Amino acid sequence: MPGEVINLGLPSETVSGLSEPGHAGGAFPRPDLHERLGRALSMVRPDIVVACYGMNDGIYFPWSDARGQRHFDGLRRLHEAVVASGASIVHVTPAVFDPLPLAGKTLPAGHDSYPQPFDGYDGVLGRFSDWLLSRRSHGWAVVDAHGPMKRFLTEGRRKNPGMVLAADGVHPGILGHWLIARELIRHWGGPPGLVQSDSPDAVTQLHPSGPALVDLVARKQTLLRDAWLSHVGHLRPGMSKGMPIEQAIAKAKALHAELRQVLA
Repeated sequence: MPGEVINLGLPSETVSGLSEPGHAGGAFPRPDLHERLGRALSMVRPDIVVACYGMNDGIYFPWSDARGQRHFDGLRRLHEAVVASGASIVHVTPAVFDPLPLAGKTLPAGHDSYPQPFDGYDGVLGRFSDWLLSRRSHGWAVVDAHGPMKRFLTEGRRKNPGMVLAADGVHPGILGHWLIARELIRHWGGPPGLVQSDSPDAVTQLHPSGPALVDLVARKQTLLRDAWLSHVGHLRPGMSKGMPIEQAIAKAKALHAELRQVLA
């Protein structure tokens, strides 16, 4: 299966190794990417790694030089480990944090602790993004998702003040994910019809059977994600248990054959 995409994203994870007090109601601390990174690289043996960290790394507190440095150091460690493995890496700036849908559930600056997110947390993510974009001058491949998402949200609210890209202020919905994907497509020289579209419908409109193709891709991605996360191992509770990797790969090949039939 040429050009295979494997999703090894893990909810709650940080590249900084930080976790706020009482995360997940005290059930578990945020996982640290570096606990599993070596295993993931050696088991999956990717050609290209796409990494988007930052949203969780400031642990929803106001800016702190110490926390910022932990994030920057974690990104450097990630970059160096991927390059040392023989793969290349594309970094993506974090998505936007939006306090609007969290009205009454955020806190202003000046608190000693933040059991609820800091309402100006997007400023922290902006600083994370600026640092990452500065690494382009060091030869890093960096795709900016934060800037385009913020501009899209600002412009959209001129017409619709209640517009949101993330219903909980953190996790982008379909449109928010499209805006991130669009910047990656742009980075890799995708067609104008995609990179100029503000709607994820542009993907399904590429083919007469677009919705069926998207459904097959989603099923295949879920199958491989669960299997690879279980195979590599991690410390986050509550994740779906994937089937044995050999079985998952065989089922993924069958789904890929269905994709080819639809495309034919």
